[in-house]
Amino acid sequence: MSHFVVKDNITYMACKECWKKVYRDISLGDWRCDRCNKTYEEADATYMLLVKIADSTDFMFVNIYSDQAQQLLDGFPAEECHALMDQGNRKQVEERLEEF
Repeated sequence: MSHFVVKDNITYMACKECWKKVYRDISLGDWRCDRCNKTYEEADATYMLLVKIADSTDFMFVNIYSDQAQQLLDGFPAEECHALMDQGNRKQVEERLEEF
């Protein structure tokens, strides 16, 4: 069996209450959750991995989120990954993903 991680948009900033994607409220500088209808000073980076899993007969794509993705990536924190991507260090992220 083999696997492949799609390396685009693998993290997002999530609401601390419901874990849905939050957006930066430019006017306030805070994070806005449309689901909770609240704003927060901080949000949590979390994983949303799209992984292709294959064997000799076929393949399928599966989404792996949050804690399960963290386990799969063997301790590569979502916060670190998100920060590296924000800083333009995509190559370093790809190297870390290749280790898995």
